[in-house]
Formats: sequence, structure tokens, C-alpha cells
Amino acid sequence: MEFYEKSLNTLELPAVLSMLAEEAVSEGAKEDAGKLVPSEQKSEVSRRLKETSAAKSMMVVRGSPSFGGIKDI
Repeated sequence: MEFYEKSLNTLELPAVLSMLAEEAVSEGAKEDAGKLVPSEQKSEVSRRLKETSAAKSMMVVRGSPSFGGIKDI
């Protein structure tokens, strides 16, 4: 096992992704959640953090979005 993979296991990424998949409402989203990998590019990490912060801010103001009844297309 290479250092990168060992680090992901130490940080329990597989367990985190499993918990994320349990929260997904569609089968496609569950599958996609399990395939997520951290980026090694600073610009990509920064972009993802900005998106996460923006989504959190929106949820504070407007509440969590409802995805009930969503269907894969």
C-alpha cells in the first residue's frame, strides 16, 4: 500500500464515503459518493471548499433543500 492510500485509510475516508452514500437519496448519487477522491491540486481544493461554504451559507439562510422523490435520469 502506497503512502497516499495509507493516509486515506488512516483518515477513514472509506468510512466517511460510506456515511455520505447512506445519506444520498438516489442510487446514482450513492454510487457517485463512493467514488469521490481528494484532489491533489490546490486550485481544485480551493474551488471545492468555496462551493461547500456557499452551499452551507445557503442552507443557513433558506434551510436544507428537499430531494425527496428525486429520480435518476
